[in-house]
Amino acid sequence: MENFAKYARQIALDGFGEDGQRKLAASKVALIGVGGVGSAALPLLAGAGFGEIALADFDRVSEHNLHRQTIYRADSGGLPKAELAAQYACALNPDVRVEFFDGKLTSENAGEVLGGALLCIDATDTFESRGEVSRICAGRGLNLIAATAAGFVSQNFFFGDGFYFDAVADISDSAHLPRGLPIFPPAAHLSGVWAASAAIKYAVYGDYEVGRFSMFDAKSAKFFSANIS
Repeated sequence: MENFAKYARQIALDGFGEDGQRKLAASKVALIGVGGVGSAALPLLAGAGFGEIALADFDRVSEHNLHRQTIYRADSGGLPKAELAAQYACALNPDVRVEFFDGKLTSENAGEVLGGALLCIDATDTFESRGEVSRICAGRGLNLIAATAAGFVSQNFFFGDGFYFDAVADISDSAHLPRGLPIFPPAAHLSGVWAASAAIKYAVYGDYEVGRFSMFDAKSAKFFSANIS
């Protein structure tokens, strides 16, 4: 039985209750990428009490990551992000079972990473990786939130039910697109917070609108949201 006192403030939310907490505890979410966006989503997913979280990332921590990837420390340089992120999540909430994969999500490991997942959050940072995650989730019929950020702009795309990333962007020849774009740290974090919020609401309330696109420009303080499906 869950320690419901631990989650008292969210259980008190309208329509949440102990049943909602049990739904979270029985749910798995997959988080692909634990950089700036992923490191904002992960504490909320773990803290809320998802029963299982699968993490995948091939990267190592670099000094230039630390201004936005706030689950890592100054002495984490060169260490694998997936493993460190898993340690962070387990320390934050021992109720959660965390599996980590020190590598990219591929068609070969998709069954292990995504098997049993209610939802996948793509927090990777290139069109190439987003395209691959989208293709894999489409093949499995798995709902996918693509959580992205660049410059001052945060974005969330809700995919599923046959509507995936290739419907909104040409990702067939994306390897040449620029990498390492400038990033405002709060923009990355807002994107991750949005995605975590959507994942928790989906697990508890069943809310999920395929085709929903939301964007916020932190520099101009302008928000936009529409269904683009």
